[in-house]
Amino acid sequence: LLMPMSALGAAALVACAGRGEGLTTSDAGGLTCKADDAGDSAPTPPATCPPGGQAWALDWSDEFNGTNVDTSKWQFIVGTRASDQNKTYYQAGNAIESDGTLKLYAKNETVGGASFTGAELIATSAYNQRLYGYFEARIRYQLNGPGFWCNFWMRGTTESPPEFDHEVTSNHVNQIWNQFHGADNGQWVPLDYNGQWHTYAYAWLPGQPVQFYVDNQVTHASEMDPNVPMYPRLRAGAYDSASWGGTPDGTT
Repeated sequence: LLMPMSALGAAALVACAGRGEGLTTSDAGGLTCKADDAGDSAPTPPATCPPGGQAWALDWSDEFNGTNVDTSKWQFIVGTRASDQNKTYYQAGNAIESDGTLKLYAKNETVGGASFTGAELIATSAYNQRLYGYFEARIRYQLNGPGFWCNFWMRGTTESPPEFDHEVTSNHVNQIWNQFHGADNGQWVPLDYNGQWHTYAYAWLPGQPVQFYVDNQVTHASEMDPNVPMYPRLRAGAYDSASWGGTPDGTT
């Protein structure tokens, strides 16, 4: 019996493009996601796109109302990654779309030489050339035991950094990590996230600080404006670090 280590799911994906000053000709993209466990009803609809002071327009969306991930919008990362010490083998089978949600699971099973499996999705080439916009994800993380490492993040299409992170680890269940890699050192933000619904977002406008939001409140900001296309990603996986996620044990 393989017990899920962690779960992250998405119930809707939207992109909001600014149509206000400074954004009349720029493309933009965004994301609204929700996490859910089997048996739960779908989360509430995504909030309208903040922040105020801009005229926003929906750019693209995925409501996850089907029975399979829409591969015209998402592609799967397959294999291990050096950045998590090759602890997780990412595979498409750990992403399940049903009941209006997308669930991403990490499991304690050995595949491809890794001790765990997980899921990671990134926007396809048709949706990853986004320059400026508002990106939002409604997520509930469910982390059971040490070793989890999950995030709603963005990376440069051709390079990293830049990278924006809303990240959770199972040895910091009352905090999330916010960082703009390449511009600041990041910070832990107090938040009781495990098993709770929260809305995570990035507001990225030209010539302005990149602002990180949780539940429509700014939690982090960086003065640097990365003038390169970026794309959204969703991940649920495992890590092995006493300081970052915790070392997996018999409860994982």
